[in-house]
Amino acid sequence: MSAAKKQKLKNGARATKKKRNDEDDDDFEEFDDQPRQASPASSGGGDMEQADLEEGAAAPTEDELAKHLGVPGRIVLAGCVSWDSTGKSSKNKNSLPFNCLWSPMRFGPVADKKICQVITGRQGCHTILITNEGKTWVFGRNASGQLGVCDTKARNIPVMVDALKESTVVAAAAGKNHTLFLTINGTVFGCGENKCGQVGVGNNTGNILVPTRLNMRGRRVVKMDCGNEFSMLVDDTGSLFACGSPEFGQLGNNTDGQYFVTSSKLAFNYVTTPKRIPLFVEKEKDGRPTPIHDVKVVDVSCGMNHTAVVDLNRRVFTWGFGGYGRLGHSSQNDEKVPRLLRGFEGPQKGVSRIWCGGSCTFVLNHLNILYMAGKIYTGGSREANMYPQVVQDLSGWNIVDMGVSDHGVCIAADNNLVVQGGGKTYGELALGEGRKTSANYDTVKSLEGIKIKQVALGLGHLALLVLDDSEEMTAKINKLGQWTPKCA
Repeated sequence: MSAAKKQKLKNGARATKKKRNDEDDDDFEEFDDQPRQASPASSGGGDMEQADLEEGAAAPTEDELAKHLGVPGRIVLAGCVSWDSTGKSSKNKNSLPFNCLWSPMRFGPVADKKICQVITGRQGCHTILITNEGKTWVFGRNASGQLGVCDTKARNIPVMVDALKESTVVAAAAGKNHTLFLTINGTVFGCGENKCGQVGVGNNTGNILVPTRLNMRGRRVVKMDCGNEFSMLVDDTGSLFACGSPEFGQLGNNTDGQYFVTSSKLAFNYVTTPKRIPLFVEKEKDGRPTPIHDVKVVDVSCGMNHTAVVDLNRRVFTWGFGGYGRLGHSSQNDEKVPRLLRGFEGPQKGVSRIWCGGSCTFVLNHLNILYMAGKIYTGGSREANMYPQVVQDLSGWNIVDMGVSDHGVCIAADNNLVVQGGGKTYGELALGEGRKTSANYDTVKSLEGIKIKQVALGLGHLALLVLDDSEEMTAKINKLGQWTPKCA
């Protein structure tokens, strides 16, 4: 690697991507467990057939659905709703005019639907909604087929994913331009951009327009998340699987996947089928790694190019791109295998939640104390946290959920939305037209007193799932304006 590229990594900037080739076998394939007996829901695996939707699966009961999905609420939006324009120069003649919601507004098209989950990607411009019946509705950018609706046309008004209408979807994850859907039986379907194999269907040939089943060899997936160009999946035994671009070591398979095509041309080995990550380590001060053998993953969060997981013992491991200290290991070095994040192991130190952003990682411990490593871009010169430090501004707040993107963070806490962020924003912080950014943590006045169940913060837009579980709460939500797109 050139000295110039190393210097870029040291300063926290993303390395320039080079041309990549298809994968051979990944370095850790020999550690893969023997395949389990394949269930009917996992017989697919990589061909572009339309999803064979779990034939013979029993219909879930209302109690089972409620256990997976929780209580329904209403959708509130803020930010740019010109989905094909977000993040693009206004001088680009091919981009549409910008239409921004500077203050939070109720989303009219789904006012009659019982939405239980809302999901977007940290640099994504598309959003997934899951109803109380496990049906999936999608809207936003669709240039790579990430909506799973068989075409590449953006949607302003949510449409149902017809290919999954016979399945019960209980979770979803979104990368920059790809999407994964998880059914109640542990089956995963993927669609969207697949040039790095990030959809995990066994190849990297073009965009996938129809949700296609991943071959997990009979394993039942219970958790998943997506980075920009990679995906992470956790099965019901606590094993962790990864696919997509190996750049920066973000797949945790002890390599960044680089190889020389010629003496001056680099390429990457993609991992196009989810492969198990077998090795978790802790490192001494001199850098010597020691394997940790009792890791069973229970939660996972992906940033653009890094990942954090929590295991059954409430420990945290991080790996991938280390710029700005986002991994929390007191350095900016990349980590190519999951590394124990010190300070959260042992009695009274366990972790309850994690969230990865574009260049930071948040850790919430069981005492409801929030820590952050890395940096949130606010437009100022604030230094990065090279190791997890307490977010003092949120001491004493009861944190429910948060969304973290490249330029901001939105935190649901104590019936408020607390936000921070800067740079080129489109109103996604919901602060109003007069004030679009905030260098410090601040509350959104128009959302004070409203219960927020879920926060989804993407590129230039914010989607909230708010609860109207009382007359008082309904009245407060109804005071917000309502936005209904003029065209589909």
